[in-house]
Amino acid sequence: MRDFYYPILTSGGTAAAPTYTYSANYTPNTKTAGGVFAGARVSPNKYLDLAATAMVGQGTGRYGSAQLADATLRPDGTLKPIRNYHGLLSIETHPTPKLDVYGYYGGEYAQRTQYTTAQGDLIGYGARNLSNAGCYNLPTNPGSSTGGSPSASGCASPTRYIQEGLLGFTYRVVNSPKYGRFQYQVNWQYMQRNLWSGVGSATTPTGPRGLDNMIFTGMRYYIP
Repeated sequence: MRDFYYPILTSGGTAAAPTYTYSANYTPNTKTAGGVFAGARVSPNKYLDLAATAMVGQGTGRYGSAQLADATLRPDGTLKPIRNYHGLLSIETHPTPKLDVYGYYGGEYAQRTQYTTAQGDLIGYGARNLSNAGCYNLPTNPGSSTGGSPSASGCASPTRYIQEGLLGFTYRVVNSPKYGRFQYQVNWQYMQRNLWSGVGSATTPTGPRGLDNMIFTGMRYYIP
């Protein structure tokens, strides 16, 4: 990872109102990031398939489906890769030649990476002084806009952990080399996003979360 920044020559003030004097020239900064990935898939018998994948590393958020952050900044402006964990587990069963029943679970985590400045302020990824007081509030009416939809304010903490589980089945009504395959499937998915704890309120916990339940159905015909 590489960035260019202005080194801080002097700093002062307070946490609420810091002051800095910067160098006149850019300085390059490079940090090494990377991780380890492993996966396995086994079929103990014709009725069951099991699979698992996992990854752990520094600055590997972009390699997950949720695209979590790769890095944050230290007080001096240099990069700090964030430790990430990713995992996926799948269980697929085949009770009959026409029926598949399956379940999947995946999760991604980004570690809190915070620093205290010389003035006593907290910065970084998931800093504890970020306000989450408005996370459960509806957006206010802006009155007018140049485009887009209003968003809630006061929900500043980034993602700590995001997870999703899925249960479903596929049933093949017809599965013939001559006539093709006609099948339908139904699955239920549960997704949850947890934020890092910050400053809450009377109506909002310090570490809020959002969740969604989804049901999907589908029907397909495959030409022989």
